[in-house]
Amino acid sequence: MFNQLSDTIFLLKESIFNPQLRYLKYYIYTGFIAFLIFALLVLIGTNYFLLIGSFIFEYLPFALPYGEKVVPFLGAGVTFVFLLLIFKYLLLVFLSPLLGLLSEKVEKDMNQDLHGPSFSMVNMLLSSFRLSIINLFKEIGITILLLILGVFPLFTMVASILLIMTQSYFLGYGVMTYFTERHISYARTRSFVREHRWSVMSIGLIFYLMMLIPVVGIMIAPCFTTIIATRYGANVLCAERNADVLF
Repeated sequence: MFNQLSDTIFLLKESIFNPQLRYLKYYIYTGFIAFLIFALLVLIGTNYFLLIGSFIFEYLPFALPYGEKVVPFLGAGVTFVFLLLIFKYLLLVFLSPLLGLLSEKVEKDMNQDLHGPSFSMVNMLLSSFRLSIINLFKEIGITILLLILGVFPLFTMVASILLIMTQSYFLGYGVMTYFTERHISYARTRSFVREHRWSVMSIGLIFYLMMLIPVVGIMIAPCFTTIIATRYGANVLCAERNADVLF
């Protein structure tokens, strides 16, 4: 756990303080697409959050304090969580060709020993779509359970922490696959992510924290975390193959 976290923090500092101008075009292209997706989901959310809140309020098996006054807050909260789920998976799928190319370039810039297959846009899209669908349903199931648990005041704090950890894990999982897709099988990727779950989770958390920066955050987070994930994954595979580890 601590080794994975320390390695990720080291790579985070390296990515912040080292100029990344050679990757600027990837930031521009992915940032533009991410902004369009975000704007579309915000438009949908602002139009339907009251309807969602009313629907949930009507079918709750127990009464909430202050009655219908909480409907806007209930609707906004649930809408935000599920649009965030959808947003990140839309990003992972639609940006996969560009982020896959970026990952390959980062790997070549740092290490020539892995000799993975060349990037394939079709394979990356299909792999990203398949993984996103599987992880989306898993995460929705876990999120629903945690949201139900969070309704009870005694468990609200625990449920909130677990919700952040869950979403960070699945987001980091998706980002890491831009690297692993070229080197290891789907089954091996699953075990790789489980073995390095703390690093994967921290990469996802970095992504989420960057999205808190208005507008700019969602435009730079995909590329920034892809660079960190690629460097981390390359170092792990290099170490496994007794190659030189280059941070």
